[in-house]
Amino acid sequence: MINYLNLQNNNANFKNRKDPVGARLLYGDVISHSLKISNNLSHEELLLKIELKMYQDIGLDPTKEYKITYVQKDVELENQMLIEAFAIDKNLILEKYQKHLKFTKHIDFLALPFLSFETLYTNKILMPKNDIFIYISRDEAFTTSFQDGRYISSKRLNPLVKMVEDLNARDIVLTCEELEVIISQKGLDKSKYDLLEQELYEYLFETFGELFSKIKNLSLHHRNVYNFSQIDRIFISSSGKPIELINPLIENYIEDAKVLTLNFLKSETLDVLDAISQSYIKDKISQNDNRHNLTIFEKKAPFHKSEVGKFTFVVAASIILSCIYPIYLNEKIGAKTIENEALKIREQSISKSSKKLKVEFKALKSKLALLKSKQQEDLKKLQKLQSIADTLLSLQSKDTQYTAMFLEINRALKAHKLSIDKITQSDAHVLDLELFSQENRRDSIALFMKDLLNAGFNSVISGEITSSDDRYKSIITVKR
Repeated sequence: MINYLNLQNNNANFKNRKDPVGARLLYGDVISHSLKISNNLSHEELLLKIELKMYQDIGLDPTKEYKITYVQKDVELENQMLIEAFAIDKNLILEKYQKHLKFTKHIDFLALPFLSFETLYTNKILMPKNDIFIYISRDEAFTTSFQDGRYISSKRLNPLVKMVEDLNARDIVLTCEELEVIISQKGLDKSKYDLLEQELYEYLFETFGELFSKIKNLSLHHRNVYNFSQIDRIFISSSGKPIELINPLIENYIEDAKVLTLNFLKSETLDVLDAISQSYIKDKISQNDNRHNLTIFEKKAPFHKSEVGKFTFVVAASIILSCIYPIYLNEKIGAKTIENEALKIREQSISKSSKKLKVEFKALKSKLALLKSKQQEDLKKLQKLQSIADTLLSLQSKDTQYTAMFLEINRALKAHKLSIDKITQSDAHVLDLELFSQENRRDSIALFMKDLLNAGFNSVISGEITSSDDRYKSIITVKR
């Protein structure tokens, strides 16, 4: 057995103080991120790579300390694997839940709520199928998908407290408790709402419609990624109770799925998700499986088994045997040892933060180098444009007839997707155009020359056409 602690309301289901203690996080406590990683890494390399990607991809704060775990998805990718990583901010979780640890000073297993449904398959409460679980309560709501008993994804939904806020904004004043009763007793049965409650009904119909539209879109994504061909069962409840007349609405979005109430293992003392989490934690502890254990409230070792304790007892024994050193020396050494241990922990934390800052600095340095390179390229382009502009202004001031010539040249350039690097005047009414193709087409330059001849230019002559970086270049001499 295990002792279960609800960290949200401090309710404890303790039977034997010697049993392990389990609890679960809220969905909102967890930061998740999906990523692809090479499949030829060792376990240690994989953990380091995941942690670095979490900092780089989603901007985890390098000055904070996180606890990170991951799930490897059952998807075939060439030389890669699909990973969903999960992180919690240690200090944030400590500050949020430390005050609730009245019944115990430690938690042996801290579970991710959306993984907990695995226990329904482990204990043969459900046979593995393509299942969607939808959990809605006062402060938390999410959906999670399982394929053949394996977790594949989860997504946050609006809890009851958010629905109440939305309703209050519409001048429909309700408490969470009142909304719980309405959803379970009236649900989406329009005939049960009187005339003054029609706006409330419309809100609930719209909200649950959006929920199932979101789940339908998720299932389409799952079909492409996980071959999640269809949804076999949908388990849904609001505060552990069925939602009146929800089935017809679900059928509008998801066909052929069996709709059932999410009320497994529920008891008088435990909410349905807590009951499922308790069973899941029991499974994991019995299997000695701590891969997804995110506890930061570890049980402290007995003093006589700790390094400080062992050292103290050795010193004490030496004093008794030798009767040489005074008693205060033992106390002084013990205090210094404890101080040294604290400094070591601090040093590890600073070292970890330093490594993360170095990673962030390297990424910023690389980004700066790219920006500088782009700045140099843009400067070169600007200088070319300035040179072309100066030439055009000089020619236009000498002869207004050049204007028509430029307009015709510009039209032909656009028509054949060509660009000018440089313009020079080699003779009266003669221009040398140094141009290049924007696409990998050699004939665009020839077509441009033909177009100018058809437009009435006296002479259009091409220099050598060269190729570089998938672009063709040439100097074209035109005379009007």
